[in-house]
Amino acid sequence: MIVATKKPKVTIYLPTELKAELDNWAEEENRSVSNLVETVLKNAIANRQNKK
Repeated sequence: MIVATKKPKVTIYLPTELKAELDNWAEEENRSVSNLVETVLKNAIANRQNKK
């Protein structure tokens, strides 16, 4: 099932091991890799802004 979104798309290239870790992590949390990465990035940006 493909869900249409109006969010901008970003393409990245990852080492196989890192992609496998993301796949496992997302599966453990019952979410998509895209949603997991979005959440991790939001948290990283919030932490960075709090340090300023």
